[in-house]
Parts: sequence; C-alpha cells; structure tokens
Amino acid sequence: MNSMAAVSGEHTSTQRLVARVSRTVGVLRSHPRPGLRVLLYHAVGSNGWSDKYGMSVAPGAFADQMRRLREESGYALLSLEAGVAALERGTLDGTAVAVTFDDGFVNVLTEAVPVLTRYNIPFTVFVVGGYLERPPIQRRYLDGSALRELADVPHVSIGAHGFSHRPLTRLDGSTLEDEFRRTRETLHMCLGRSPSAISYPHGAVNRHVAARAEAAGFVIGATSFVGVNQSGVHRLHLRRTEILGGDGPEEVSAKIRGDYDWYQVRQRLYWPLPPDL
Repeated sequence: MNSMAAVSGEHTSTQRLVARVSRTVGVLRSHPRPGLRVLLYHAVGSNGWSDKYGMSVAPGAFADQMRRLREESGYALLSLEAGVAALERGTLDGTAVAVTFDDGFVNVLTEAVPVLTRYNIPFTVFVVGGYLERPPIQRRYLDGSALRELADVPHVSIGAHGFSHRPLTRLDGSTLEDEFRRTRETLHMCLGRSPSAISYPHGAVNRHVAARAEAAGFVIGATSFVGVNQSGVHRLHLRRTEILGGDGPEEVSAKIRGDYDWYQVRQRLYWPLPPDL
C-alpha cells in the first residue's frame, strides 16, 4: 500500500520512527510548505470491516479537525478543482487545503457531510463504480440512491476511484481502458454526468496509467503520494496527504504543515512513479 496507512494501527516500531522523524522535521520547519495541500480521508466512523490499516477517523475527531481548519488554521479551504485552477493561474498564496475521500463509504454521507456543511467546506468523494452495484448486505458503500443524495449536497464534487478497485498499474491496456470506461459510464448513468477527476485505487499510478486516464476524459488525477502541490504540478499527478484514525490534532497539523512529506522517500520503494512525483 503506497500510503502512510501501511504503518497505521498498533504503534509499531516503524510508526514510532515515522512520528519521531516528522517531529524533528517540524522543529526545523518555521513555516508551512506553500501550495495546495490535498487531504485524503477514507471513512468517518465505523466501516463495518476490520480496518486493519486504521483509516477510519472517529466522527468526533473529524468534526474537531474540520473546526480547526475553518476557525483556527488560517488556510484557504478550496475545492480540488478550484485549488488546481489557482495553481495554474499562479494566484494561490500561502497554503490552501482541499478535502477528499476515497472509496465512497456511506458514512461519508451520514457522518462527514453534516460537519462539512456546518463549516462550509468544499470536498470531493471518489467513488468505486462497481461498489454501487453491491447487494444490500454489503452496503457499507454508497449505492445509487445515496450517491444521488450526496451529489445534491452543496460544494461537493463526485469523482471516480476505478470500477473494480484493482491496482491500475497491474492491468493490461484493454483492461485498463475498460476500467475507465465502465466507471465513467456507471457514474454518468447514476448522476447524469461523467466524472472529471479520478483517484487511483491503492495509489497505483505510473506514467502509462496517468496518460490513459487523461485519454479516457479525466482532467484531474489524485495519487496517494504524500506532499504539497505547487506551481507546475501535472493535473493527473496530484499529491495527497493521508489522515488516519490514530492522528491526533498535533499529527494532523504537522501533516498539513509538511512535516511528514519526507515519507515520500519511502513511498518511492513501492512502485515506479511518474518522474515529476
């Protein structure tokens, strides 16, 4: 897994090392790294699965994080699209934050949306097309009706997270094209419009996958590669910073500030990445 979730859960020696190094980086950093900081969340509240990577954020913790972002951080809170446009225009001053969710858990609608609406925070939800068709017993993900309800929420954008949630770097050319086509068609049938943004399942992306995504009609691509996005970033290679269930207020602030960005060195060991990442 090409994300910091690989070291979540119990306090392993690796997790303690990551935190220790990040605290040292924080001591040496005088200001937040400027640019567009895209936050990556998964579930808010109970997932209905084991959550062995600790990706689910408790509702109370999520509410506190959004309150701090809106009332205390001083950061501009932008939609993903607005943030990318500001980068390309060169009008983004300081640090801006965009909020995104992967997988399309139904508790994003039930737990996260009321908080995001309360604090008037724009957000993007990347949905797995094939999960919309799962039987009711497996309905921990949004179904078509719930997705349409979500799409009516102010300041939300709906993106794709593949159709089958398979790592896209492992698919041959025709299967990859089919994956993009099916997820776009499924979301279009549900919402009446095709998604313009995609997040790559499992963070699996390389130059070939990004090029095929662009050819399929996607204009924004979100990775799981940690870091801040600055002027000149490729639209299909956006970095994101993952927020985990065990992150307290200090860890969340440190991640947004850039103290954890060094972790990209370790992420490069997982698979080849586009050269500008």
